[in-house]
Amino acid sequence: IPVFVKGEGCELIDAHGRRFIDGLSGLYCANLGHSYGAEIGAVAKAQMEELAYTSTWYVAHPRAAELAERIADLAPAGLERVYFTTGGGEANESMWKMVRNWHQANGQPQRTKAIARKTAYHGTSLGALSFTGIDFCRDPFLPMPIDVTHVSETNAYRHPKGDDPVAFTQALLEEMEQAILDVGPDEGALIIAAPVQNSGGCFTPHPGYWQ
Repeated sequence: IPVFVKGEGCELIDAHGRRFIDGLSGLYCANLGHSYGAEIGAVAKAQMEELAYTSTWYVAHPRAAELAERIADLAPAGLERVYFTTGGGEANESMWKMVRNWHQANGQPQRTKAIARKTAYHGTSLGALSFTGIDFCRDPFLPMPIDVTHVSETNAYRHPKGDDPVAFTQALLEEMEQAILDVGPDEGALIIAAPVQNSGGCFTPHPGYWQ
């Protein structure tokens, strides 16, 4: 397998000097590319010298507060709280816990089922893997701990109605409605869907889907 030893811009360089385009941005997370090591390192060094670690469960620290404020400013109105996690899988696990807690608090503990998209990837832990819609990722660990129904992703390619945006969107919505009915309107806890689904391609739905 390639052993990568260096990065420049959008490229990775292996131990033999061969250059590869990092088309996936690592695991969809190297958003800055690979040319800011010195800058990031300097900031990380300054922070480590000031405060190496503290939790944000029951306390706070300036950098966390600054980041939370910046995220809240970028988010739509009404989304003013930020819960920090270490990555996507933990974020989805935390989301599921919050959803379950919400329904418990509202006297609906029977809401324990979810709807997610096919080919979507949500993490390696068993809870996040339950939402994942990729069979070869899930099959070795069946049965999953969360009852999840998977519906079509928003990829028009090869869909019978994919060349008609209006008809394609309507087909997706009808499939989603049927999934809700099959799950049970009083048993469904959540629908999880990415605004831009990376796994399988960069899928964005046609206008009208989210509304």
